[in-house]
Amino acid sequence: MLREECCIPLNWNVELCRAEIMHYLGLPRYDLDTDYYEGFCLEQNKGFVVAKSWTAEAVAGLPYIASQLQALGLLDQVGHCQIFVCRPRHIGLWHLDGVDRHASINFPLFNTEHGKVDWTVDDIECIKETSVYTTHSVPVDRGAFHRVEHSSVLTGVQLLKTDIWHRLDNADNTLHRVVFSIRFKTNPLYETLRPIFESQV
Repeated sequence: MLREECCIPLNWNVELCRAEIMHYLGLPRYDLDTDYYEGFCLEQNKGFVVAKSWTAEAVAGLPYIASQLQALGLLDQVGHCQIFVCRPRHIGLWHLDGVDRHASINFPLFNTEHGKVDWTVDDIECIKETSVYTTHSVPVDRGAFHRVEHSSVLTGVQLLKTDIWHRLDNADNTLHRVVFSIRFKTNPLYETLRPIFESQV
């Protein structure tokens, strides 16, 4: 499995993205309010959670991100946005994203440089599991070993393939990993979106 089969970096200004996401959504700086982010994990009693979810209208309050999507003809395809929080030293379950979602755009907010996303091509028997904001597929045998085919650290904006088995490995991170994500309402394939984003210079 090649890296570009799992994710590709986007040539977007990550600092500008982070600043407008935090400002519009009213998110506190991690170093000033760590308890805010831990609170989502405590509330759901999980190490890796969808902390919050917003409708597509939220992107209208993110002018730089909206302009990038508009330039690609994808602004009206935005379905919803979410914040993901992972506890320090936590390894998430292998999973397939909810509603059989094929792809997402992920934005690093805090402490993403020491966590990573892993992908595997193993054939995994699964069941559906529902949480606060989504329903996704998880392994029947949660403790089984699966070979990691590729890993990626989120240091900039990325397009990710989410319809193959993947997990978040935050084991080497002493801090909460916080990510903002955009999902598409028409659920386009990663393979459809990839050349669109690769055409952007």
